[in-house]
Amino acid sequence: MNFLAVIGIYVAAAAGTLALGLLARWYDRKLTAMVQYRKGPPWYQPVADVLKLLGVNLEADKAVYLEKPMAISSWFAVPRNLARKSGKNMA
Repeated sequence: MNFLAVIGIYVAAAAGTLALGLLARWYDRKLTAMVQYRKGPPWYQPVADVLKLLGVNLEADKAVYLEKPMAISSWFAVPRNLARKSGKNMA
C-alpha cells in the first residue's frame, strides 16, 4: 500500500467520524425536542454550530484560548502521591 492510499484512508475515516458525530448530535437534539413536545433543530444545525465555533474571534480572548489547555495539561503532568512512590511516610 502506498503512502497516499494510507493518507486517503485516514482522511476518509476522519471525515466519516465527523459526519457520524454531527449526525448523532442532531439526532440527540431532535429526540430531546420530541420528548419535550418541541419541533427541534433543522438538519444543518450541528454544521452551523461548528462553523459558528470556528468563526469565533480569537483575538479578543486569545489568552484564554491559549493558556487554558496549557493549564489543564500541566495539572495532569504534575506528579502526585510522591510519598507512595518513595515509600516514605511524609505525614
